[in-house]
Amino acid sequence: MITEIVGERLLDLRRNRQLTLQETSELTGVSTATLNNIERHTTSPSIDTLWKISSGLAVPINYFFATDTVDFEIATPRDFHEITSNDPAVAVQSVFSTLVSSNFEVFHLTLAPQAQRQSAAHVPGTTEMLIVETGTLTVMINEQPHVIYAGSMAKFNGTFAHTYHNMAATPTTFISLMIYDR
Repeated sequence: MITEIVGERLLDLRRNRQLTLQETSELTGVSTATLNNIERHTTSPSIDTLWKISSGLAVPINYFFATDTVDFEIATPRDFHEITSNDPAVAVQSVFSTLVSSNFEVFHLTLAPQAQRQSAAHVPGTTEMLIVETGTLTVMINEQPHVIYAGSMAKFNGTFAHTYHNMAATPTTFISLMIYDR
């Protein structure tokens, strides 16, 4: 189901903007073959590919999962949408995915011991907030380490590339809240 929704959203967005596959590829850095496979529902994009597409087309990643608009929503772990990661030591889930017009997105991440996840710069005007649930998270921004302990929060300018590190011997779980300036 997720593969179909993502493919349909990408195709709709591309058609609404009157972009060819080649033009979309140039904007996103994702090959035309991959974009075509996503649109035809023959492949489910990884989180890295979705980040490239959403950044290149200046839409929140949530755009690819959103369904109906609601005024109130509760998300439990069974409602989280798994997003394929190229690294088995990193699990990424989209949490609230029903508000296509929202100016925020919520992700739940788990980093295995000694794991790291690189994040490309987000669209201009993005503020990222991190809430560490368990473990200790180190975020590298411009080669500067920032340590966030369980029960703590941090916020930063998300328009800089950054890396999440779990340097501990136990898993680290955290929530990433992306706030977009629209």
